[in-house]
Amino acid sequence: MANTVEKFNTIAIGNIEKINTIEGSDIENLNTLEFSAGSSLAAGTIKAIHADEALLAWTVKLTATKAVMVWKEPAIYASVLTIDATNNTITNTDRVQIGSDNSLTGLYAVAMNSTTVLVGYNDIGNGQKFTGIVFTVSGTSITVGSASVIAAVDMGAELVIAAMSSSHFVALVKNDTNTAIDAYGGSISGTSITAGGRFEASATTSETVEIQSLTSSKAVSVFAHTGSTFMRTVNLSGTTASSGGSTATLDNTVHDANGSCGLTDTTMLYASNTNKVWVITEDGGSLSAGTPLTFGTMGSSSRGAINCAKISATSAAIFFCGNGGPTVQLVTIDGTSVTLDGDPLVLIASASKMTSIQLLSTGKLIAGFTIGNRAKASVITVS
Repeated sequence: MANTVEKFNTIAIGNIEKINTIEGSDIENLNTLEFSAGSSLAAGTIKAIHADEALLAWTVKLTATKAVMVWKEPAIYASVLTIDATNNTITNTDRVQIGSDNSLTGLYAVAMNSTTVLVGYNDIGNGQKFTGIVFTVSGTSITVGSASVIAAVDMGAELVIAAMSSSHFVALVKNDTNTAIDAYGGSISGTSITAGGRFEASATTSETVEIQSLTSSKAVSVFAHTGSTFMRTVNLSGTTASSGGSTATLDNTVHDANGSCGLTDTTMLYASNTNKVWVITEDGGSLSAGTPLTFGTMGSSSRGAINCAKISATSAAIFFCGNGGPTVQLVTIDGTSVTLDGDPLVLIASASKMTSIQLLSTGKLIAGFTIGNRAKASVITVS
């Protein structure tokens, strides 16, 4: 999932309990927090977030004890999730309507800081324009801003957003108007959005896109077309996105679903529905990938079917729609090599379509997923 910010990936901090105090602009240092993980996984009580349909759903961590779930059913809604880390349980608020578009096919949500969430979607009622809404969370109350057009293009269903800092973002969008892939910069202030400059990351359209921030000014984009999957560095200066390097081939196969997490300020973990995971390294705009590791068996290749969460610079969790149900698999990273770490954990033996996973605090992850078009969440313990 593309939502890390500057320096998540660089420094190990032993005093991990400090994770609970990070708020506001301090989110830029969130990526310094990590812990030495074990290889055993356990799931807390699975919480059904709402009884209505959740055709697209994203779970976004705000603090060690708070997250939000954003979903479409068919309008856009959000609910605040409160985590009891002692008992590994979740309580949630009643849903709050975020957007009114009833027929959108693209939706993404990312935390900008510990109180603010940016939601992007294709506004079907307004020419499928790339549109954003910011909402803030105070306690368990949600305050919603006004919808803002970020790009006046027919964007189709594919979009991802990476928070570059507590106030700036880069989005990767499928541009059906120009049959291309565009990267857009932008910023937020309160609940207002300022759209910035863009560049064409690929002159050929893609059926899947992913973007992962490495620093406040650099991200890695991934997109697939014409039989292969490609990667390219994206730079951000102010609110303007620009090319950070030439396009490189990641895999000679099209990836229909993918997810990623930052590891250091030059490396990221990337996983796809081909049951493979890579370490991608950035060096002065040039990108290279290590030998992929094969894991599990995917049961779905729909958008959002796989995501990743950094645990430390050498450890991460992959959460995917396995053929036996939503599944978490730990991996260990050594340079550009990835190995399986422990046995996979199947949360529930039912087919799933959407997954999202993020680190809460020491040994705690939050996993969101859909079962039968119903949004659910669980606390995952690593020991």
